[in-house]
Amino acid sequence: MIINNKSVIEKINNAITSYNKDSKDEQINLITNGEVKEEDLKKIKLLYIDIGDISKEEINTFFEELANVLEVMKLKGFYIYAHNENVVSDVDMTFLSRVNSELNDLQISNIDLSNVDVNVFNQFEKLKVLILGKNNIKDFDIISKLNEELAVDVGNNPMSNVSINDVVNEFNKRHGKMAFNEHPFLNSIIFALEDKQIDLSNPEIFKGRIEEILQFCKDYKIVPFIKIEDYQKFNSELQIPSNIIVSGTKDISTEFLIQHPEILKIQIIDEENRCDSEQEEPYLREDFVRIKHKIGEIKQQIEIPDESDKDREKKIFMQVYTILGKMIDYNHYAVSEEGKEDYNLAISCRNLKDGLLEGKAVCAGYADILKNVLGEFGIKAQYIGRNPEDTEKYAERMGYQDEVKMDEFLGFEKTDIDEFVKSYGYQDDHGHAWNSVILDGKKYLCDLTWDADDIKLERFPLAYCCPSLDEFNSVGIGEITHDMFEITEEGEIAEFSSEDQLRFLGFSEEEIEKKLHLSPEYLETLLEEYENKRKLETCAVGLSTEIKASDFDGIDKAFNDREKEGQKGYDK
Repeated sequence: MIINNKSVIEKINNAITSYNKDSKDEQINLITNGEVKEEDLKKIKLLYIDIGDISKEEINTFFEELANVLEVMKLKGFYIYAHNENVVSDVDMTFLSRVNSELNDLQISNIDLSNVDVNVFNQFEKLKVLILGKNNIKDFDIISKLNEELAVDVGNNPMSNVSINDVVNEFNKRHGKMAFNEHPFLNSIIFALEDKQIDLSNPEIFKGRIEEILQFCKDYKIVPFIKIEDYQKFNSELQIPSNIIVSGTKDISTEFLIQHPEILKIQIIDEENRCDSEQEEPYLREDFVRIKHKIGEIKQQIEIPDESDKDREKKIFMQVYTILGKMIDYNHYAVSEEGKEDYNLAISCRNLKDGLLEGKAVCAGYADILKNVLGEFGIKAQYIGRNPEDTEKYAERMGYQDEVKMDEFLGFEKTDIDEFVKSYGYQDDHGHAWNSVILDGKKYLCDLTWDADDIKLERFPLAYCCPSLDEFNSVGIGEITHDMFEITEEGEIAEFSSEDQLRFLGFSEEEIEKKLHLSPEYLETLLEEYENKRKLETCAVGLSTEIKASDFDGIDKAFNDREKEGQKGYDK
């Protein structure tokens, strides 16, 4: 067979090259003088044709000669497209009639099909998949007239006036083999029919059609994820079983949930201050009710200052901060090798559930809880989750030996790093979470995870509660400091002085003086106690993942109490 068009020769040679690369059979010679064996053409089962670089003057002759080649070939898959963004028009699609009837898979992109005759596609009795993308198809009837056995994807076509019922009917007719990729609204209908739920949180996708979508949900028993404000506006009367999206626990009350038993789940998504690592798994209704009840108990413990108090927000913040620090312990098991295999635990220890209901969390849980409880008082806090900025520096500080490969570190394989960090109550997949908080118009940084043990032992002032940015970065737990993480805080960071922190906690001036001006002898005693305690902790590392720093203080106190009572002491 002789091929004269240079562009057709180029496209067929591309197909020959791909065939030779993938086939173990005898290789096919490239076309050099326009001549090719028909038996060789019949061996090629997949053909990709890019017409993006073919001029308008050449387009007709190109397809005329291509049609002759297609008639000889025995294709299973044919993909024709234009690589550029412009939709190519003036293509006579009747050339497809020359393609063999054995074709299974056909894809056409960036070619105008607004006036195509649907029989061009229906002629292929064995066609299983038809993908039409960016073809300027406006009439949904073209889709409805296609063979029912076809799996069809017609994404990125301007079918804006398609009714939901049209999509549902087509989906059912094709037994679910239907897609509208790159057409968010129509594709969301398909996913809803498959998954029996639909996310209505994006206002751009569903603008002006929320009521229509909710009626669809009611008719087809679809559960919507819907923002609380849209739910109150549109869904209260329909009373469709729904999942509600709120920005924080403050947005929905227990009384509201009682009034609306059709609410199944509650999802917290703070769009204004969203963090990629923040846990957004929806809460079951019963769990959220318990969480709200626990937050209510915490709120009852807070002494609310007068509105005229210039430090009102700071005093509320410090009360919340210390209450949470006392009630929540770090969950070492959750970040152990065994604990990491528990999918549900991986979620609940990083959101509100375990910290508030079980009294155990990892750093992400501490940060999420602090943010939401402060929100209940109108105090804006942000969850900040970061991974190590300089992985080599992080590995070095964490005690890595030279023989430890960096790819093991980057792949989070089990290494001696796991044992090293257990003693510091920090082992959360090499990332960490803390908060920023706005108090009286100024931004502060705080890390409740790292302050929690000192809060329990009433060791004030706290090192990680609203210090300067330099202090926040440089002070750490052992060898771990905040500056090892990707801190990208915008705007000026304010700070509490030690005196202010103690004052906001309610200490008297006399008590503040005693805590901040310790005698040299007392400081030496504290340093000795700290060194002894650290040695003991280091010895215990590896014996049990359940041991944490605060345990040693409790043991030490018990020994001292026994000695005071005249009982025999113990070797510490």
